[in-house]
Amino acid sequence: MYRTHPEKRHEAIRTETTLDQLVPRDHLVRKLDRHIDFSIVHRLCAPLYSNTGTPGIDPEIILLGPLFNIRSVRQTVKEVQTNLAYRWFLGLGIDEKVPDHSTISQAYRRRFHDNDVG
Repeated sequence: MYRTHPEKRHEAIRTETTLDQLVPRDHLVRKLDRHIDFSIVHRLCAPLYSNTGTPGIDPEIILLGPLFNIRSVRQTVKEVQTNLAYRWFLGLGIDEKVPDHSTISQAYRRRFHDNDVG
């Protein structure tokens, strides 16, 4: 296929469109957000996080794998990097960096493995 303007691949994105406008109203992440009170999850997980250092990783990122049949944390991170609906669900802006897969795996293993929350 002939591309007339390959340089456009590297253009900065300038838009007045919000992430909220780009996620379809019937997408599963919107239904989850509408019907599940994730503040309960955050409250249950709060004692497992430190009050110092880098901010904790929201536990919702771990839910994406089973919900969307994503087979690994590494693949989940790749999906979040490119899927606007997942970014919307996690509250990540389009320019925000997604945590590294090893950070998520270690956090999950250290915090949730041997307790009732995980």
